[in-house]
Amino acid sequence: MITPNFTLLVEVALFLIFLGASYRFVWRPLLETMDARSSKIEQDKLSAEECKKEAQRLDALYRQQLTEVHQKRRTD
Repeated sequence: MITPNFTLLVEVALFLIFLGASYRFVWRPLLETMDARSSKIEQDKLSAEECKKEAQRLDALYRQQLTEVHQKRRTD
């Protein structure tokens, strides 16, 4: 059985200080970095989706113009 004495109180206090310091200097920056990375990934996904839509629009325009050229060539 654990008997409360001064050494145990010091160990608990040091452990709590360690937890506070590790949260402040390790976990908080790590979590902030992970949040920033998640935001960047989400932004990149949205940008990629916009680029994909633009590419599809340009492809459709190209195919339409190509069809028009082929039709014009057949009638000439």
